[in-house]
Amino acid sequence: MGADVLIDPIKNDVAQAVPAANNGEKVDVVLDFSGNVGAIQASLTYIKPEGKIAVLGLSSKNLTFQLDEFVYRGLTLKGIAGRRMYKDWETGKGLLARGLDLSPIITHKLPMAEFQEGLRLMKTGECCKCVLIP
Repeated sequence: MGADVLIDPIKNDVAQAVPAANNGEKVDVVLDFSGNVGAIQASLTYIKPEGKIAVLGLSSKNLTFQLDEFVYRGLTLKGIAGRRMYKDWETGKGLLARGLDLSPIITHKLPMAEFQEGLRLMKTGECCKCVLIP
C-alpha cells in the first residue's frame, strides 16, 4: 500500500525499530489501532516531547503510565469520540473515485454462505480483509 517501512512487532522491538527507521529520531505522532496496552506504553519511549498519541483500538486491559511523563513532556493522548458514519462514507467514496486501490489488502473473497470461514480467518489473523460475495 506504499508504506516506506514495515515493522513486525512480533519479530522486532518496536521501541528500538521505530527510531532506527526514522534516522534515529523519535516521532511526532503515534496512531495505535491495535488497542494493545504494551504497544501504547512502548510508544512513550519513541515519541518526541509535545508528541500526540491517538488510540483508536479497544482493549479490556488498563493502560497505566506516569502522569508526570505526560505533563513534563507535553504529550497529548487522544481517543476516538464516536464515528461520523455518513461523512466517513462520503470521504471513502471520494478517495475511491480518485483512484485509491484497496485490492492489495483484500486477501480472501468468499461466498456469503462461507461467512463463518471469513470470521475464522479474521479471528486467527490469517487474512487482512475478507470480502463476502452475495
